[in-house]
Amino acid sequence: MSREEQDIFDLVESREDSPVWLGLAMDNRRLFDALQDGWLRPLPSRTGSLVGVNAHLCERKETDENRIAVRFQVDVAKLPDLDVTAFRGNQWQSMPLSRVNATDAAVFWPGVVPLFSVRSLTVSTEEQRARLLSIGKRTSNIELPTVRVDRDAQEAPSPPTPPPEVDPELVLPTSADSVRGALSMALWAVPRIDPWMDVLIASLSSHSPKLAVLAGAVDANWLRLPPWARPGDARPDGGQERLWKAAAVVLGSTECPRPREATERIAAVALESASANDASVVEAWRMATHRILRAEAAIQHQDWRERPVGLAIQLVLSRPEPITFKTWFDDNHISLPPAVAWSAATLCGLFHGYKRLDKRFRGKRVQRELIAFQALRMCSAGTGVNWPDTTNDPPKWRKETGSFVLSWGGLEFACKHEQERGQWYAADLESHAVRQVALTIAKERGWPCLSRVMSLKEGSKPIYGSGTVEVHDRLVNVCGDVLVRLSSGDKVEEVLDGDAFRHSVAVEPGRLPAPPVPQSDVKADEGTQAIPGLRIVRDFLTATEEAEILTTIDQHDWSNELQRRVQHYGWRYDYKSRQVGPSMRIGSLPDWADRIATRLVDEGLFREDLPDQVIVNEYCGNQGITPHIDSPSSFAGVVAMISLLETWEMEFRKQGSKDKVIHKLEQRSVTILESDARYRWTHEIPKRKTEPGPVKPGNRKPSRIPRRRRISLTFRKVIDTAKDPCTKELQQRD
Repeated sequence: MSREEQDIFDLVESREDSPVWLGLAMDNRRLFDALQDGWLRPLPSRTGSLVGVNAHLCERKETDENRIAVRFQVDVAKLPDLDVTAFRGNQWQSMPLSRVNATDAAVFWPGVVPLFSVRSLTVSTEEQRARLLSIGKRTSNIELPTVRVDRDAQEAPSPPTPPPEVDPELVLPTSADSVRGALSMALWAVPRIDPWMDVLIASLSSHSPKLAVLAGAVDANWLRLPPWARPGDARPDGGQERLWKAAAVVLGSTECPRPREATERIAAVALESASANDASVVEAWRMATHRILRAEAAIQHQDWRERPVGLAIQLVLSRPEPITFKTWFDDNHISLPPAVAWSAATLCGLFHGYKRLDKRFRGKRVQRELIAFQALRMCSAGTGVNWPDTTNDPPKWRKETGSFVLSWGGLEFACKHEQERGQWYAADLESHAVRQVALTIAKERGWPCLSRVMSLKEGSKPIYGSGTVEVHDRLVNVCGDVLVRLSSGDKVEEVLDGDAFRHSVAVEPGRLPAPPVPQSDVKADEGTQAIPGLRIVRDFLTATEEAEILTTIDQHDWSNELQRRVQHYGWRYDYKSRQVGPSMRIGSLPDWADRIATRLVDEGLFREDLPDQVIVNEYCGNQGITPHIDSPSSFAGVVAMISLLETWEMEFRKQGSKDKVIHKLEQRSVTILESDARYRWTHEIPKRKTEPGPVKPGNRKPSRIPRRRRISLTFRKVIDTAKDPCTKELQQRD
């Protein structure tokens, strides 16, 4: 079983064989409210929810024919073992949830129901399912789970007597939504660099003594007080930390004040018991922020070193909505240092809250569950609710195939593609080519990581001036002004301080080019070389996602116009003319494809606008595809290919040369083509009956595995060449 399969098995299907599950029927509005919130809250004036045991119990009868009846099936293994009231033997009895059995008729659940405990979601007809999916697609801040049609679902009768009123045991604190929003945005926006990953992981750990040291190492001392951790007795140090702590208090409040009011309240909280120096910092920030909000001044980035927190708060108050904030962030992140950008994104999530957060910021299901636990632990200390405990396996990160993989409690909850800044931090500065490019970057940007070194050949050097020179323990002590006449072989040059360069990479603003690949990194014995613009990310999809996508695809019609079967979504592609024309528009991408397209963009893998064209290719047995380059005149500069069912090899050939590189397209991986890989190298699936398998003991060559069936999902962005002359020119050159 793969890592992703094990994660899903452990997290979602932990009690698939359990004879007991809880069922609830409701209308679609209640469903969408719960999906936005992440929790199903009790009906007004109720302290909990009445649910059926192994059947769906309807909360209330609806007379509105426009509403859709939806049925939940809740996995009891994903709920804390609270004391509940069960209807057993025609009477209500109090017992732990773990003692409820299949003969009980109903259970009164005392509080909110976490949405991640939902095992399945069903409706009665295909028409209802289509309507539900259509509504969900138009709602930006929810991700609708897989909806199935079940015409024969059991509906439980309501007990003849109402359950006794009990105090709710599982109550959401008012601050939990803000904290969860801050955590979601922080995970989305974390700088993908080693030291910043260290800060994030330390902030998630309970009472991590390393957090203050790690935050100071990236010039962000205020992050030792993250809004999702209990600060204890930590007090703000200086005006910037005061602003940070005050912003966490004000922006995390349930009232969600308007920007100008928030400015005044942040300043007031920060000024409490402030020293004269701190008070002057806060007052200067307050006045500058009001000028920005009145459109009398623009946000200034140049002095970010003196006021990093103040700048981050101004970014949030001027762009309080996460979507508009994301647009602004994408357009202006070149001028923002990582500390300011990440702090601003975190405060944006705190100010906005999780309930109104767009689904692109929420992460996958595992992440949503873990941050819900963290928010509850932080906001509900001492409640005694026995949620799964992750403290025995604390959060951690590791690097894997160009990505940062984050795990917690033994579960991998996020995978962040490493970007250029992270590549530079880990680059081999001992390589001459890498070091020269790093030196150029440092010179151009004025980074404080250069020093001037005088290299002297053997011999006597005359000195001039009124000063004197002494050498002791390999130190040159100069007193007064001294001039040294250099010989022809002597030289003065700037050299790079590697540690200082890495620190600048971690804290300075500006977009960085990708570091050069050292020649020693190319494995000549394998007959391959690096292909610029080629990236392969393993386990992009989980096993569950793969299975659901395959089920959906196989329910649609296949085209037999080629030797292999294909499906087209978004736009139809003309294989004869090898282009896409204006009349070939089919419509919007289906839900499954739209979710993947959004994720490709959010994770930085697809550096274009959202993909709007998908081709599904089916390869069976010895089927393949000839060497080709995806039409430059029809598609923009990035192509993403996802492999399903089996691992097959793809061959890449550089145009105009004999260079050939073979890469395995792992099952559930995504292959990204851009730059040279997109335009200068062809790619193909060779026709053959087998693929290389593992090397068996005693053999030198790998075994051969018969091909059966492989599905490829190709995501692209259709362009108009009349509006994109660069692409047309590139096509002509090719």
